[in-house]
Amino acid sequence: MFHSQKFLTQCRKVPLQAFLSAGTEQDQLESLFARFLGAVPRELARDLLDHTLETAGTRDEAQQKLADLVDLFWLQYDDAADPLTFPDWELLRETVNTWAQELDIDLVQYIMERVLTHKAL
Repeated sequence: MFHSQKFLTQCRKVPLQAFLSAGTEQDQLESLFARFLGAVPRELARDLLDHTLETAGTRDEAQQKLADLVDLFWLQYDDAADPLTFPDWELLRETVNTWAQELDIDLVQYIMERVLTHKAL
């Protein structure tokens, strides 16, 4: 089972308000997302969450994009479906580059290979 499926199951329990505005509910979503990203800095998780909530049109879209990011950080990204957009890849390039010293080198390489494939370098 992909980590994203487990994430989506737990994410559906998060109140709708967490996807609409900052506050206690959004802290709950941030905590859940950061936990599913594994050993990454909390600030990195926050940057990805903020970007996703700003660019997603609906709760379902936000949940799915966050789940895709979970898969990416577990080296399980679905290259065939390729659900992330060019702005997502640009943000990933900047964010991973900023936090490269704090991340596992295999993870950095995995993500940057996909950034390069999407011409976001």
